[in-house]
Amino acid sequence: MQEKNSAILFDLDGTLLNSGLTFHKIVNQLKKEDDQEEVPFEKVRKYSSRGASLILRNSFSGANEKKLKDLKKSFLDKYYEFMLDDICLYEGVTDLINFLKNK
Repeated sequence: MQEKNSAILFDLDGTLLNSGLTFHKIVNQLKKEDDQEEVPFEKVRKYSSRGASLILRNSFSGANEKKLKDLKKSFLDKYYEFMLDDICLYEGVTDLINFLKNK
């Protein structure tokens, strides 16, 4: 007898949800607060699946570890504030979920 899976687990950010626009918005707010020029979307998107620390390290090149730690706290605070503003499902996710639900 074949067992039926009772659960399928997915990572949320960057797997089901496209959070790149939100990450870009937050990074540029932090850049503005630090009197720095904004970064293009592609610079943030390139690292968006690898976590806040790497996004910030690459967006604030030359920042020391204390600065990066402070930026990460601010980034996460802003993320919780804005996380639903620009987030959308990747194309095909709804179909995938419906397919799996009906298995």
